[in-house]
Amino acid sequence: MSEAGRVPVRESVGAALRFLGDNWRVAALVGACVALAQTFFLLVLGPLSFPFTLLVVAAAYGYLLAVALGRTDARTFGAITQNGTRIIGAMAIVGFLLAVVGVVAFFVATSVLMAPYAQELQGAQENEAAVQAIAERAMAEQPGVMQGVLIVAMLIWFWLTSRLYLAAPATVDRQRITVFESWVWTRGNAFGVMAARFIVLAPAAALIVALQLLIARVLGFSPLDLQGMASAAAANPVGFVLFSAVSQFVQIGFLSAIEAGLSAYLYRGLKPADASLNPPPSTDSGALG
Repeated sequence: MSEAGRVPVRESVGAALRFLGDNWRVAALVGACVALAQTFFLLVLGPLSFPFTLLVVAAAYGYLLAVALGRTDARTFGAITQNGTRIIGAMAIVGFLLAVVGVVAFFVATSVLMAPYAQELQGAQENEAAVQAIAERAMAEQPGVMQGVLIVAMLIWFWLTSRLYLAAPATVDRQRITVFESWVWTRGNAFGVMAARFIVLAPAAALIVALQLLIARVLGFSPLDLQGMASAAAANPVGFVLFSAVSQFVQIGFLSAIEAGLSAYLYRGLKPADASLNPPPSTDSGALG
């Protein structure tokens, strides 16, 4: 980090890319293991495979973070599994906060959208068909309202996840779920974290999406058409499993590796110097502020 305590965006981006360059074999191996595990669970459990796949993905990300943090003690099977469950717990807390923001945004958008039609809604009262017709007309006549609120909500989500971006590496490093303490550590650096994330992760994500679309097209799928995707998967299950495995391999072996390198670098630079790696188990007492 810079002497002024600010996030050096260019240096952070470089650190993330260097981590992938120095550890691409490890990242590829981790991605391959996740792809194989997902394929196994998908073939054996079908739609019920999601929680098992989620744990494997979280554990893989935890392992990449342990490598980025230099924590050799966090690379045993037991530690990998525990880190996976801790990361899921931390992300569940973050996800809850994002859901609250989403609900608030929905009610704000609905209120703004329907305000000009208050009298018509009052006249419709409990006539669900009439209310539905008014709502459809409101959306057709004011398309910018929902789009504007959606953009604002996405910006808030991006800012919020940037303030809590150190939660995953802190959870792995401190070996306990650490969410709100990481909020304090990014105070004054949110825009630097946002800039670093956007510069390095947006192009990587775009590249992965383009690659996934290309693979899907070769196999006869269209990921943008969920209904058609389900029908194509039923008609060609082998192709669907192959598409899922390759997509997961690229996702973990490339994007997650870059993100692990970035978040670990930022964590090492922004966490307090006196923060203990393995403090006694206690309640996460950090506060938003």
